Amino acid sequence: MKRVQVLLSSYNGEKYIQKQLDTIFAQKGVEVSCLVRDDGSSDGTLQVLRAYQEQEPRLQWVQGENLGWRKSFMELLRLAGEADYYAFSDQDDEWFEDKLLTGVGMLEQRPEDIPLLFHCARIRKDPGGEQEQQMLPRPLSVKNALMQEYCQGCAMMINRRARDLLCAYRPKGTYGHDFWVGVVCYLLGEVHYSPRPLFYHINHRDNTTATGDVHACQKGRLQSILKGTAPYNNPCRDLLEGYQGYMPADTAAQVRQVRDYRETLWNRLRLFADRGFAKYLVPKKAVLWIHDVGALRNQGDARAIQKEIHLFNQFDTVVAHNPAMIRWLKENGCRSRLLNLQIFDYLTDCPLGAADPAEKRRVHFAGNLSREKSGFLYTSLCSLNSLEICLYGGGYDGQVEGLHYMGSFPPEELPGKLKGGFGLVWDGTSIETCDGNTGNYLRYNDPHKTSLYLAAGIPVILWSQAAMAPFIRDNGLGITVDSLVDLDKAIDGVSDEAYRQMLANCAAAARRLRSGWYARQIWDQM
Repeated sequence: MKRVQVLLSSYNGEKYIQKQLDTIFAQKGVEVSCLVRDDGSSDGTLQVLRAYQEQEPRLQWVQGENLGWRKSFMELLRLAGEADYYAFSDQDDEWFEDKLLTGVGMLEQRPEDIPLLFHCARIRKDPGGEQEQQMLPRPLSVKNALMQEYCQGCAMMINRRARDLLCAYRPKGTYGHDFWVGVVCYLLGEVHYSPRPLFYHINHRDNTTATGDVHACQKGRLQSILKGTAPYNNPCRDLLEGYQGYMPADTAAQVRQVRDYRETLWNRLRLFADRGFAKYLVPKKAVLWIHDVGALRNQGDARAIQKEIHLFNQFDTVVAHNPAMIRWLKENGCRSRLLNLQIFDYLTDCPLGAADPAEKRRVHFAGNLSREKSGFLYTSLCSLNSLEICLYGGGYDGQVEGLHYMGSFPPEELPGKLKGGFGLVWDGTSIETCDGNTGNYLRYNDPHKTSLYLAAGIPVILWSQAAMAPFIRDNGLGITVDSLVDLDKAIDGVSDEAYRQMLANCAAAARRLRSGWYARQIWDQM
């Protein structure tokens, strides 16, 4: 069996280290030993190590001064004994029993005389539960390797050749062992990756490092800036001083480019413009849920449209409002998988009001009541129609005969204020058609007020050219009209029996909207 020495740096880990040691010595298919360097613990960690060693002779430990975890792990590499492979370990993780064997199985197929690195995916455990986390299998290029830590020390295993090279030069900068080992092995050797998670990475509030905690990492970088030190290390001077003789000429040239970037303004601009020097996210399934398409809503020019489409194409799946929006996205170059939401849900638990056919000549309109957004309200709408029109929302700037302003209410309470009649969905300045940017946008979007009215259990009145018109007609949830000029006649054309059926259909729709049913249908398609 292959010999693997596990290198563990401990610091005030009395609560966790025994469980981690148990999983290390439970490894299958390899001859495992463990070397612990204690980094100046002030709790009972040394007592735990002493007691554990009495029962497990494969454990060795040394007591050291407090160097910090970065230097402590690098010191462990120099203290390590003879082995075929070396694996780093945190003091508070839990390894699966085949973690080391999986790494050995991949590395032993490769030549022993080149530096080899193996790393794997993990399952993060914290108080909120478990989450599988993939790592970047390997840097995408030399330039990317110089910019980005792509694997964690607790997931790493290296061969003896890599350990010897790493110990042959002591870098002058202070780097995390995961970054330094990762970049040296990538530049000089090979990197191999298992996408199968092989350990639990336990995230405690008192972890020694901030790995996995975005806010802690950001705080550390901010503290570096305030102290006048660089928030990121530039390893290139150390890489060239220690390993230039092992590098291919083109690799060394790229490392020198980064080392010397501060020397001239031209060097800085060239580096800034080179997209190869960038960090990359670990590929995951990314979903974009469209609230609004700004370029479509504001009738932007071709450049604005393409900018937004470019953003959408960064996602695996895009959830669009309806078939009309999906067609527009495809016609303008969206290549992502497109899903049809149909209608926005409306979460509320306010009681549904009872409606009666005698109230069907009441029309509710909710939203932005300003002249800029809803100018049609300030035209001849009331003089042409003998209807009771009730307004809800902000921006109403005057008394218009025939309009009844009911006030402004929180969204979760508003459905309970709408009693009987119909809810009107209309935009623009004209009662003859929906016009302007907002009116034209109805051809593509799902207005939230449609969901509001249906969540209140009342049918809607919608412009016949709106994207949601087929949904309303096909599900018997209201009526569609070309204009508002003869709105009273359109309502009078709905019989009492037909209106009762609409109310029944709307009650069923309200139950779905109030429970998030349409969003769940989307998730089921993921």
